[in-house]
Amino acid sequence: MPSLLCLDLGTSAAKAALLTLDGTTRAQACSGYPTVVTADGGAEQDPADWLRAARDAIAQLLHGADEEPVALSITGQMQDLVLLAEGEPDPAILYSDTRAVAEAAEIRAILRREGRGSVGADWDQIAGNEQDATSCAAMFRRLSRTSPEVVGRARGVVFGPAGYLVHALGLGAWCDVTTASATGLLDARTRRWSNQIACAAGLSRAMLPELTRATGQIVGRTDEIAAELLGLPVRMPVILAPGDAGATTLGIVGLDAGDEYAYLGTSGWLAAVVPELRGAGDGAGRDGLGDEAFVGGPESSPRTNGPASSPRTDELAPGVSHHLAIGGRDDSVASPSVSSFPSTSSSSPSRCSSSSPSASPRTLRISALRAAGVAAEWARGALLSGITPEEADELLEHREAEHGRGPTGLLALPSIHGERYPVREPELRAAIIGMGPSTGAIDMYAAVLEGVAHALAHAAVESAAAASGSAVDAGPASPASPASPLSPAVSSSASRPLAVAGGGASSEPWLRILADVMGRPMRVVEDADAALLGCALAAADALQLEHTMRPLAEREGGRTVDPDPSAVRRHARFSRGHRVLYRAVAEVGALR
Repeated sequence: MPSLLCLDLGTSAAKAALLTLDGTTRAQACSGYPTVVTADGGAEQDPADWLRAARDAIAQLLHGADEEPVALSITGQMQDLVLLAEGEPDPAILYSDTRAVAEAAEIRAILRREGRGSVGADWDQIAGNEQDATSCAAMFRRLSRTSPEVVGRARGVVFGPAGYLVHALGLGAWCDVTTASATGLLDARTRRWSNQIACAAGLSRAMLPELTRATGQIVGRTDEIAAELLGLPVRMPVILAPGDAGATTLGIVGLDAGDEYAYLGTSGWLAAVVPELRGAGDGAGRDGLGDEAFVGGPESSPRTNGPASSPRTDELAPGVSHHLAIGGRDDSVASPSVSSFPSTSSSSPSRCSSSSPSASPRTLRISALRAAGVAAEWARGALLSGITPEEADELLEHREAEHGRGPTGLLALPSIHGERYPVREPELRAAIIGMGPSTGAIDMYAAVLEGVAHALAHAAVESAAAASGSAVDAGPASPASPASPLSPAVSSSASRPLAVAGGGASSEPWLRILADVMGRPMRVVEDADAALLGCALAAADALQLEHTMRPLAEREGGRTVDPDPSAVRRHARFSRGHRVLYRAVAEVGALR
């Protein structure tokens, strides 16, 4: 059966796999590369290391292979600033680099001063996400100031190793629209580069890469350059898949509106695909640049920005959840003809509906907690004498046997390192309230796990509201508001199992807590190869190949944990209090 060569250029390594059109992994390989971290907040990688690692991983895969793959599909880390120039590449500035604080403030001020409307243009509103020093626009402005000779040599930019590899293969400068959404340079309404933001950053339109419009887009075919660089045969189609966040979501649940999953790792998040909400006047000019008017218009309520502002749970900023565009079918994009690609067949050929590009624009909404597994680890150390996760699970099982399933009666925030959702406040700290004389250490540990579950539940309900066309981030106006919009009962997807990935999903007690707080079944999904599978799905659709691949959550097997109806009802009573607690703790912190 034909196979697809899939490559994920991640944060620390290049991972490659050969996947057949029924989803079977024939072979896998990995090759790492270093990151240079500086004391002033810098984080850089050498693009030459990306090429070396890609070549090494591919060589391992193809060594002794009995047939050539039909295509190369590429994804990778997003939001890196990579300058394109002749000769040896300059270091790439990674998404975690925080040196451009001053430049981010300057861009924000320029946009407000020069924008249309009485309140000026708001960077967050234009880009659809909250912007800071990690924005590629701010990175470029800083680099122009600190290394003008480096910027002077550059003839273009791309925003991650996937785009850099495509350029190194001689296929031009490209950026998938999901990655572009993370750069701070894309107009979220038009899905075109914003000339207004680019000018504020000091970037010319000629330096920006072309944007893909399909979920996976054919950007060309390999030639002698690819043979020398990666050891690939000539005439092989090359597909640029969505950036790693999009590829992982595609591989776990798909990219249709309503698809969602939760991740319980060191951090945690709820990722959901929702329809794009666009203004009536959206559109792109003839030059492909976005409309320069900011989103919302003069009537939009102004908001403060920066660490000094107190987070409000009733006025959540555009970037409290990350909003990333997802490519769809766009017939105006000229791609190489697929008519000459190999025809394939299977015993039951089909096109995977979860990966097929939709006619309507979609957005990947990611609500990210800074601490999930790391909060549980902290609680085990601080409260349970540093016992192992397995030992903690045994104590939770004993507690449940004694008290039954249901809330601890405590309210906890897991924000030991600050928070990104449901408020974005780097100085926010963890809290546990409601303790009494009978409260034990295991009760407080369980409350921390409940705190993570409640934060994910807030995200799930708000994503469901967005998917149904309601306002996104519609939090409670006050504790005295009538019916809580955060109750799990209002979610239209409450009866559908939620895919859960990450190391925390190995804890059965935590899964039961999550099921009871969210009011829906939890289905464990192994996500180790999700981005590579997403690459394969994107490539198969781009090439119009018949296949039987399915996202991991749609496959048979895996364990499901059902909610307990009584526990669901009792946990729901704590939902509003948990949300309000974020604001209360932030206000107390501001007084210190």
